[in-house]
Amino acid sequence: DARGAGDETFAEYAARWQASREASPQTKAKEDVRIRNLCKAIGHMRLRDIRRMDVQEALNSIRDGGNLSGRELSGTTMYGIHQTLRQMLQDAVYDGLMDANPAAMVRPPRKDTKPKRAASMDDVARMVDGLAMLPLDGFTVGVRLAVLAGLRRGEVVGLQWGDVADGRIAVRRSVQSRYGTVKEPKTESGRRSVPMLPELEADLERWREQQRFRLAALGIEQGDGTPVVTSAAGTRLDSSNLYRWWRKNGPALFGIDCSLHELRHTFLTMLGNSGASAAALKSIAGWSSLAMADVYVHRDEDADADAVRMLESRLSAR
Repeated sequence: DARGAGDETFAEYAARWQASREASPQTKAKEDVRIRNLCKAIGHMRLRDIRRMDVQEALNSIRDGGNLSGRELSGTTMYGIHQTLRQMLQDAVYDGLMDANPAAMVRPPRKDTKPKRAASMDDVARMVDGLAMLPLDGFTVGVRLAVLAGLRRGEVVGLQWGDVADGRIAVRRSVQSRYGTVKEPKTESGRRSVPMLPELEADLERWREQQRFRLAALGIEQGDGTPVVTSAAGTRLDSSNLYRWWRKNGPALFGIDCSLHELRHTFLTMLGNSGASAAALKSIAGWSSLAMADVYVHRDEDADADAVRMLESRLSAR
């Protein structure tokens, strides 16, 4: 190819680079948006002409509204765009199309995503009481599974009745929100068995009976492969719809303004502050490493004080 020494434009190389990538559909979709933003800024430039200053100016332009949405982008979004650009141009260097990677000489944008937080015990008690007053359906059952079992959104909608037995929930699959693809957990530790709180177990049994009658009216037979969390049409509930339901109704019905994923943080924080061992916490959460506790388990000063009082009582009992 006569244009193989860097005469290719950024957009042309980006198309080839994407086509050769082996990644999950979710990763490819994320990269596609990043690359289209980059092509808007430097797609016309020849690879060999791109310099460090061009990269910096392109990133600044994308951040300030020169992107597909026309809005100012967050530092976290810009960090992802920089990482994709850096990886792509490094591959161009390996391919002999560039002498050096100009993106490697540009400081990555600072991530600015707000840290996840956990709802308080009072919030959870109020939410559980509020849920008890609402009809059982896919949405209210899905929220219960997040806050009372710590399941991720994709795991909630991936749950089937064959996974619920003997007081435990077997987490065996997850559903991607963008494509609805059913997949195995990312790690072996992601396949796990979560003991159910008695209240959750009772609610699920009530819902199993109610769902059976609703599905029968639609000509659908409930079985082990039937999703636990279903829509009014009897199909697996879309995780994006569950997310939207919670964003609308969490503050309105329960006075809780947090994300659906933060309900998982809440459950694991309550579990950790209730005396769960490190090994039990790791197993129930489905973590591959205990280091994840620093992300998911949030400090509770009352629990800290209770822990010291328990130690005091043990020492005084000697």
